[in-house]
Amino acid sequence: MESYTFDLQRIFLGDQPPVFLLEIVFRTSILFLFTLVMLRLVGHRGLGQLSMSEFALIIALGSAVGDPMFYPDVPLLHGMTVIFLVIVFQRILNRLARHSRVMEHIIDGYTHRLVIDGCLDLKGIGKARLSAGEVFAELRQNGAHHLGQIHRAYLEIDGEVSVFLYEREDIHPGLPLLPLADRTEEICKPGRPVKKTTHYACYHCGFTQEHRAGETLRKCRRCGWDEWIEADDDLMAEGAIQGAGDGSV
Repeated sequence: MESYTFDLQRIFLGDQPPVFLLEIVFRTSILFLFTLVMLRLVGHRGLGQLSMSEFALIIALGSAVGDPMFYPDVPLLHGMTVIFLVIVFQRILNRLARHSRVMEHIIDGYTHRLVIDGCLDLKGIGKARLSAGEVFAELRQNGAHHLGQIHRAYLEIDGEVSVFLYEREDIHPGLPLLPLADRTEEICKPGRPVKKTTHYACYHCGFTQEHRAGETLRKCRRCGWDEWIEADDDLMAEGAIQGAGDGSV
């Protein structure tokens, strides 16, 4: 049975030659940048209030701190080097982002518009890699009942959604935001006459227009979709009233 000795050289340097520290520098550089790129591809959701670079920092530090604690073949000095490099990279990235708008967008991404003038911004939603259902859920959490209450909505770089509401007098009929299970309105197909005179909202983008009873529905002139639903003309949701004073929630 081999005897075990308390060897400080093994604890701090391990069995690798000192030049292995250069390999750590290379590995850390590649993995940190790769992690940042992967997070940019995944998108903002799930990050909470962290930026992309901050989220990458937490992941990198978690591994760098954890491995030397549990694996005897991972020297402390190697883990300390990784931690140091990750912190340095983070500080460099923050400095670059502060002094360059281009680098800020590369590192932390863009703010995406989700709603414009009571209609879904389909291009912005696509860039944000969200579904309409996810957008509706965020808008409901901000107190909105339908799109006609919303002037603008943005997905921020920290993953939060900012909502700017219309003043009470500017609210117009809009696409209902209730889940399908709670909707009483029927989805109307094009080519069929509507049963009553009211505003109808495109089921795809939220564009609204008035139709009189007996008129035939056509495809949405904004997005070309062919399904409509009776628009909600409720003036204000209770939560929206509270936030309408400053125009945001």
